Amino acid sequence: MLDKNDGQWIPLSKTEHANLALKLPENFKFARTINLVRLSFWDLLNSVSAIPILFKRVEEKIFLVGFLGLETGQNLYLGKDGKWLGRYVPLALQSYPFKLLKLSNGKHVVLIKKDHLVSETEGVRLFLDNGAESNLLKSRLELLKKIESGKTYTDRACQLINKLDLLKKYPISYSVKTKKKNMSGLLSIDEEQFRQLTAVHLNQLQKNRALDMIFAHFYSLTNFSILQKQFSIVSNETTELQKIGREIFEYEQMKEFNFDWSG
Repeated sequence: MLDKNDGQWIPLSKTEHANLALKLPENFKFARTINLVRLSFWDLLNSVSAIPILFKRVEEKIFLVGFLGLETGQNLYLGKDGKWLGRYVPLALQSYPFKLLKLSNGKHVVLIKKDHLVSETEGVRLFLDNGAESNLLKSRLELLKKIESGKTYTDRACQLINKLDLLKKYPISYSVKTKKKNMSGLLSIDEEQFRQLTAVHLNQLQKNRALDMIFAHFYSLTNFSILQKQFSIVSNETTELQKIGREIFEYEQMKEFNFDWSG
């Protein structure tokens, strides 16, 4: 996931970085090797029609994640030029090169990728001459706050989903040329277990906004068809096929390929 990306993250400082600027990413090449991205509750509405939504256990905690690639280190939502091919970019990637770190005392520290700090003549300033935050920094901080507030919902909902024993392994099988491969480590909602829940448990899920996540997860699984098509294209890389791959992402969900040949 994003927080395991290479590079040095450092705390953003009003004093040390007062006269520095931010070099904005020109594209999404920084996400080239990210095949899983942590999702916030506020990602759900747009992700459901664009990205498969699954769950992942890290130690004893359950996370809501967006599935971006069939192989480790592969992001199928990126073109060779670093442009995003999908219909929606997850908030965690939109906020790059910033992220929040939660300390043991409950407070948060804003982190920034060190290699994106440049002189004020090379980028967009982070702070004004009077020490106030620039408009760019204000907008990024608001985005980080939005992500964090969404994580509050997803963390609580994931904890409840796990407590109700609604998760099961979600193995993924795919083929590379003639060789069949498997990907493990992901979880999905056990539909049978979900259908057997009592009214009390369903009410609990609703109050904690977990039902929103569960149904978004179910509906989002149709997006695997897009990934499978894109994977087959990437495996047979040519310029024309890459162009078709971009079109698949743009039109698949709008049924642009469903022509009526009758009459």
